[in-house]
Amino acid sequence: MNPDHSIRSAFSRPVSFLLLAVLLLCIYSNSLNSTWQMDDKPNILKNKGLHIHDIMPESLWQTFFANQGKVPKLYRPLPCLTFALNWYVGGDNPFGYHIVNIGLHISIAWVLYLVMLRLLAVPHLKRKWSLTPAMVHDIALLAAVLWAINPIQTQAVTYIIQRMAEMATLFYLLGIICFLKARTTDDLRVRWCYGLFCVFWFVCGVESKENAVLLPFSILLVEWIFFRKGRLDFIRQPKAWLIAAFVMLAGISTVLLLTNGALLHPHKWYASWLRPFTPEERLMTQPRVVLHYLSQIFYPLPTRLSIAHDITVSSSLLYPWSTLPAIFIILGMNLWAVIFARRWPLVSFAVLFFFLNHLVESSIIPLELVFEHRNYLPSLFLFLPVAAGLQWVLTRLRRDNRFVYAFMCGAMIMMLVGQGIGTYTRNMAW
Repeated sequence: MNPDHSIRSAFSRPVSFLLLAVLLLCIYSNSLNSTWQMDDKPNILKNKGLHIHDIMPESLWQTFFANQGKVPKLYRPLPCLTFALNWYVGGDNPFGYHIVNIGLHISIAWVLYLVMLRLLAVPHLKRKWSLTPAMVHDIALLAAVLWAINPIQTQAVTYIIQRMAEMATLFYLLGIICFLKARTTDDLRVRWCYGLFCVFWFVCGVESKENAVLLPFSILLVEWIFFRKGRLDFIRQPKAWLIAAFVMLAGISTVLLLTNGALLHPHKWYASWLRPFTPEERLMTQPRVVLHYLSQIFYPLPTRLSIAHDITVSSSLLYPWSTLPAIFIILGMNLWAVIFARRWPLVSFAVLFFFLNHLVESSIIPLELVFEHRNYLPSLFLFLPVAAGLQWVLTRLRRDNRFVYAFMCGAMIMMLVGQGIGTYTRNMAW
């Protein structure tokens, strides 16, 4: 093995982690004294079940049922436990809560980098694009940085209660990385061990926020894109249909359990939540909302972001006029991603993963219509094909035109600086 490659592999990961940590600490440094907002107050400040004064087992156990209802029930126990520990250490001072949220964001960016390292190391991708270890490292690191510093993530990181979204995302990624390790080992005992860990992280994710219920579907997507090479003939195999049917049944059962069966009677559910729109109207409105999210992610000016958006409800397929085009655009994007999964695996995976992981919060469940933190998990891999494309362009330019190569490097640095400034500025809204 080339000694230079050995030296680089020995130092690249610690240096990458240090880079991510310092970068994100700087960008989010002005959020440390942000005050309590909206749902923070009823869920933390006024939630007596989280105000513990000791760390005895019975005190910690009660935090699992701090749902603010008349009848205590299990409610996102893992984030609630961390809020209670924050309260035990610092009371109602928001500083400690922000430290934990930023620490989680750094951890998620790091695990995302590790996941993308493994995805890009899949043998057929390395052969297809002649990827060297250095190229894989650079693509994964750039993609993780672009995701982590994007201004749209501020709502998940700086809005304290959205630690729930952060923790669900962390466990989600840990589940994917355990699947990848299980999938790439020949030792049966090791494979079972990683499989059990994958199930464990899945449960932790669901107990942090319910949208983690989609992890099994994302694992199927990883299997199809990266290990089955996006071949449509795989879908026709009876084994694939059996696995998909089992995952679908398990997912629907879990959702029904988490919603106490309310999904079976959506109109009554909406009435009990006092929503000013119907299930049908929400379903018609969400395609417009999701496309708006995409525009915010790739054109993230702070002025285009908002803590609470005002959006016109789609009362029919023709009003507003953008309702039907939005539905067709999303259907077209997903169809394109399926058809071209073999030729453009990274783009297809990013597109399908994004829309798949919006299915819980951007579907029929009677939540508010728009919240930017809902993109925290779905946007994880959107910058993977962007980073790969930039890597390819820079590699060609470095060989063919050094002047344009230097210009592109400068432009990329300016883009990263601009994103960081945008996130720092966006934090001021909190």
